[in-house]
Amino acid sequence: KMDTNMWSLFGSIQEEKDYDNVEVLGNIPDWLRGSFIRNGPALFEINGHKVNHWFDGLAMLFKFTIHAAGNVTFKSRFLKSNSYNQAKAHGRFTTNEFGTIANQESKKSFWNKLSNFFTRERFSTDNAGVTIVNYKNRYVAHTESPKSVEFDPETLDTVRLFRIADNIPGQIFVAHAHYGNDGVYSICVLFGKNGHYNVFHALDLTEPATLICSIPTETVGYLHSFAMTANYIIIAEFPYTAYGSDFFIQPFTQAPYIEHYKWKPDQGTRFLIIDKISRKHVSTIKAPATFCFHHINAFEDINNKIVLDMLCYPDAQSIHQTKLDYISSLETQHISSETRRYTLLLDEPDKLAKYEVLFTKHLEMPAINYDQNGQYYKYLWGVMRSQPDKISDGLQKVDLESGEATTWAEPNTYAGEALFVPRPGATKEDDGVIITSCIDIEKHISFLIILNAADMKELARCVIPSQVHYGLHGIWIPLDPSAPVISENQAGPSAIESSSHSTSTTT
Repeated sequence: KMDTNMWSLFGSIQEEKDYDNVEVLGNIPDWLRGSFIRNGPALFEINGHKVNHWFDGLAMLFKFTIHAAGNVTFKSRFLKSNSYNQAKAHGRFTTNEFGTIANQESKKSFWNKLSNFFTRERFSTDNAGVTIVNYKNRYVAHTESPKSVEFDPETLDTVRLFRIADNIPGQIFVAHAHYGNDGVYSICVLFGKNGHYNVFHALDLTEPATLICSIPTETVGYLHSFAMTANYIIIAEFPYTAYGSDFFIQPFTQAPYIEHYKWKPDQGTRFLIIDKISRKHVSTIKAPATFCFHHINAFEDINNKIVLDMLCYPDAQSIHQTKLDYISSLETQHISSETRRYTLLLDEPDKLAKYEVLFTKHLEMPAINYDQNGQYYKYLWGVMRSQPDKISDGLQKVDLESGEATTWAEPNTYAGEALFVPRPGATKEDDGVIITSCIDIEKHISFLIILNAADMKELARCVIPSQVHYGLHGIWIPLDPSAPVISENQAGPSAIESSSHSTSTTT
């Protein structure tokens, strides 16, 4: 049964905080200087009005900064989105979210609903509490709505509210972008009589985005992330789908957008492969039904193969198991993932994709050394779960060749998504640190943990005397401007500027 104290991970954060002298225990490596910023839902209830889903809480950013002298400061700020400002002004939630319909929606007249039917963005929230994307050192908080929030990484103050890739048609965006040396890649989902997956590339925030490929589809899959190699973009379409027309009837159904998706295992999984150079959809490869939030990595192998690693579930229950009522239930039993490696044969698209299981125990929020992104790699880090009623009570490093795992965990402590930060000049894949935020639900404190990535032993922690929100995804911004910014999809490879495709050999 669920530890009732764990529910405090999802209690509302009411105040913004500043700590100028954060307690440091242990020794922070001299080369590790910069800011760890986490995004995530933090305010779940206003004047008795509650959201239904974890993802729907009003977004907050928090930041631990390790300064040049080695001292540490902390800051947290709510994203001042329209959703936040209106909720504060009206004393209740006013915009439709991932899993919540705002209270006033049911009071709208037929004509108001009909007007909503013809608007471009029926999923109206700009409560961008999922990821952080770096557009050439301009930082943007994203969710699955087209509306995004740019913020100042120094102060965490909101800079502006805007629609990302405004020239690309669509109502739903993939939460996780990919990076190349030539900018940001992402996917916008267009609902209509039929659906379309619109894959695009954005150099920065000043230029219009470029449509790479538009793939029509009768039913639209729920896409949270995707994969990218040097030459290909891979959309994994799981059989958790809605019809293209469903988005248009949402104003009349009083159902949040995620409820329009249904699990249809007979459809199976489709891997849609786009050539980044020709900008064409070149192959569709099928596989049995599965579901995934987060891709880990993908790379091109010899003999025209794509190797694709994902954290897979048997079905889409995990979406509904993050509803707040389910999380707070004393009978909560979370479904577990397994780490799968799929092989996609580009020369034999009629063959079902096969996979091998690399790791059988639950992991989420995957991290790798992003120098290996788009290449063969050996190590994976992620949040673990010791029991089915836990959320993420530890961190693990997995050797994908041997299947061996190394664990860091403490009693009553829950770790968020970890990032791998390489040591400058490192030549080994695991030479660096793992850095993430943790919450001790017994002591009601939070801390930034810094682990040696090779052996998962603690180097240092930076402790504040209050609980942060559990959060979702984050970013590491180094003090040295020549060092790479690290996020969950950082440093993806660029397309090779030639007509021939390169290959890499696994070793």
